[in-house]
Amino acid sequence: MDADSFIRFIETNDVLTGKFEFRRNEDLMDLDFVNKKFIDFELRGGDYASGSFINCTFDKVLFKDLTLVGVGFTNCDFIDCKFSHVESDFSLSNCRIGHFTVAKNL
Repeated sequence: MDADSFIRFIETNDVLTGKFEFRRNEDLMDLDFVNKKFIDFELRGGDYASGSFINCTFDKVLFKDLTLVGVGFTNCDFIDCKFSHVESDFSLSNCRIGHFTVAKNL
């Protein structure tokens, strides 16, 4: 799936499942994810700098080999979420965390 198709998928679905892979530096910046449920979801690669996740749920989610610099998570539920090889400088505000793993290798 290319970046434009991925963006359309996000815009037209509230529950997001599946595996998506992009080049690590592929520009997916400034995206806003609002009221989305990420379930059995895997996202590999891409640069999501300056994006935001608002009122989102993450259940059985893996973020791997991507950039989350300047990304904000607000009012999100992390039921089971893993970050691996993520270039990160993100913020969490009013989030609920059940299981949240940040590791170099997963």
